[in-house]
Amino acid sequence: GAPLDGAATAGDATLDALHAVLELCALSPETFAPQWATAVELFFRSLDDVAAPAARRVATLFAHVLNNTKFSWPYWDYWAAVADEDDGDAQKRFVAGVFDVLARLSYLDRLKTALPVGLHALLPEGCADAAPDDSAAATLAKDADWGLLAKVLDPPEDGDPPSGALADAFAPLDDAAKAAAVLSAIAARGATSLTHLLAPLDDAALGLALRNLCYDDAPVETAALDAVKRVLGGAP
Repeated sequence: GAPLDGAATAGDATLDALHAVLELCALSPETFAPQWATAVELFFRSLDDVAAPAARRVATLFAHVLNNTKFSWPYWDYWAAVADEDDGDAQKRFVAGVFDVLARLSYLDRLKTALPVGLHALLPEGCADAAPDDSAAATLAKDADWGLLAKVLDPPEDGDPPSGALADAFAPLDDAAKAAAVLSAIAARGATSLTHLLAPLDDAALGLALRNLCYDDAPVETAALDAVKRVLGGAP
């Protein structure tokens, strides 16, 4: 992913907090993870006394944590009751805010599978129904020249854009699906360790194209990391 800039932006603060929460949950799943869940639940219960900007910032952080933990949350069934509250209810606004962020990080089918049916009504309209199919792009990219793949990912400003089967396969994909397809293609060439997975990125053009694709874009970074996790899931 993109390195953090020195500027203290809201995005940087959220990313820093996200990394801290995920790392602590991984390092201490039996102690920190329950404490994190309790802290969020207590915050949720006190939302009537929380300023709206603070609630939005916590909703953003919480959504990113959920997106990185397969939407696992012990209080979903309890929170489902807010769907029947008035639109002005603070807890209902908070859950809707969480879902608004999640809709930009994931897809409707994944969210509906993870969430209680009672909460589906709070999902925002217009979010994508399902992840775009990147299998054809990944298959073609497996045997593609890295230089051509770089041009497909990041077309040059001068000259004609790439054409052909590879370009056609990548054209309908969003940036997140493109990143996942490229990482899957690299893995299909036998890159079953992190060292081998990163080796193709030594190609300056491909490395730069992926960096431009992922830079400062959380959903794309997440898709790339998810692809890496799938690849390395059974690797030594």
